[in-house]
Amino acid sequence: AWYPQLTGIMILTFINAVGFHYYKTVNQALQLQWLPKDKAPQILGGVRAVESAATFCVYFVSMFLWEPLGLTYNNVYMAGGGITMAVALFALLAYPQYESPHPQIKKLVLRKRYWLYYALQFMSGARRQIFMVFAGFMMVEKFGFQVYEVAGLYLINLVLNMIIAPILGKIVARFGERNALMFEYTGLVIVFLAYGGVYFF
Repeated sequence: AWYPQLTGIMILTFINAVGFHYYKTVNQALQLQWLPKDKAPQILGGVRAVESAATFCVYFVSMFLWEPLGLTYNNVYMAGGGITMAVALFALLAYPQYESPHPQIKKLVLRKRYWLYYALQFMSGARRQIFMVFAGFMMVEKFGFQVYEVAGLYLINLVLNMIIAPILGKIVARFGERNALMFEYTGLVIVFLAYGGVYFF
């Protein structure tokens, strides 16, 4: 609504994509930099559970107050963006810069032996787009879901994340990253085939 021309939408989409992928990469790198290696999977599982709890609160409000308050996409996005900017500005001014015991390398490091990691990271962006954008679009297009109904499905998913994420952290610590990733990506293949099946069949 704010940028009805294609050029404006493309510029905003590009800025959003760069910002999101920068955030995700830096966020993960900083977490791994600060956490003790032996407890990193469990702590990261706990962090994921807290993230899910915060997102749960937002979807909960969206689901139950969307119709009673007559909310619109414009209202919600403007309020969400405003709150995000306020929190970011507060954090910038209120908290000092912490120095890590292991300073982060500030240049791009490419190693031939890490090719699989790079490929998985590249595909994880596509995976997130499919889960967060395509899945919701499919629910609306194929099954006629309303906003609050899609929010309800996300609520269920977030509750499961809050319960399962810490458990998954312990599983990764016990069985190793390779086995956990093999299990995860096998499941993703099945899920994506099911998505395709919705349209094909």
